[in-house]
Amino acid sequence: MVSRHEARRRVVLSSSMPHDERYDQGLRRLEAFGPECMNGFSNHGSMAIEALANLGRSECIDGYLQRYIPGLAPAGKEMPPISASEVDTSLGKAPFARWLATFRRELDRAPLEEVVRVWTPKLIPGCAAAAFHGPLMALHALRALESGHTEPRLEAFARGLAYWAATYLPLPGSPSHSQDGVPLHELIATIPVADGPKPGAIDAAIVHRTKDNAEFAQLVSRPRAIESDGIAVLTEAGARALLAYPGGTVIFTHTVTGPAAFRALSRWLDPGAMETAIDYLWRATAAILATFSGPEPLPTSVEALSSPVDAAALVRSAIGTGDEHAIKLVEAALGEYATTDRSVCLQAAQVATRQLGAD
Repeated sequence: MVSRHEARRRVVLSSSMPHDERYDQGLRRLEAFGPECMNGFSNHGSMAIEALANLGRSECIDGYLQRYIPGLAPAGKEMPPISASEVDTSLGKAPFARWLATFRRELDRAPLEEVVRVWTPKLIPGCAAAAFHGPLMALHALRALESGHTEPRLEAFARGLAYWAATYLPLPGSPSHSQDGVPLHELIATIPVADGPKPGAIDAAIVHRTKDNAEFAQLVSRPRAIESDGIAVLTEAGARALLAYPGGTVIFTHTVTGPAAFRALSRWLDPGAMETAIDYLWRATAAILATFSGPEPLPTSVEALSSPVDAAALVRSAIGTGDEHAIKLVEAALGEYATTDRSVCLQAAQVATRQLGAD
């Protein structure tokens, strides 16, 4: 197995500041399009090119977008922003265009740090938004902003926040944390399984499974323990699900990439706010697992890799698929391995990349 941080070092060789003009140019091209594809799926463009940039493969951005852009829906008409008095009642209800105008206004009025501090706690309870794609859009852009503030990156962040707010998805239960709470791995082990992965919209299936579900609400309301790395526990559970339920590769990709994206947010929020974020991240992850796992219980562990991972080869394979899920998953898995030394996300990325490349 490659050593800690070696996976990242092997890939990101070209620059210590990977988000360069090629990334910004890609963002500018995407500004002509809305947050969804013509088939109704979430627009992964900004997320995928940020992952490519973070992997040191910005030279692939132009080619990726040439293939991806024809499937995107054009941007709609601009609309007026939402007033302060409307915010709470507009989450998950007002259209993307109104939220985009709102966050453009907020970023014009206040420093980025203040917008993150004020707005992300409002949005985090609905982080299941569009199968994590709202948070993913925003947090990929936020990570790029750590390399430097540019207009395209600020616009991408506004668009991510807007999609998060427009698709905001509250779920049953009141998650919380405490010093004497239940460890996350024990809570995950008690999630009731479903009938396995199924086709259709992820959000709609989650709502169908969890609405008025007292068992689910009670489970996610049990105070969880404060742990050194709750995000790692969640990404590992997501990776185990991806490995255990082959028919759900795309579904369970999001239970790795979604929680992993919250590492960017942890550098902007104070520890207390971040613990609350993990509470809701746990609830959203539990909802996906409760909806799509099964028919067998989620394994508590997976067999270790028998041979080392060639990180650069894994990245080449992901890019070769041309699939946004493969690119995002491999980038997230390398980051998780560099952070935690746990290989399960890398194992899941290898398997998913092979499957997505064969589809």
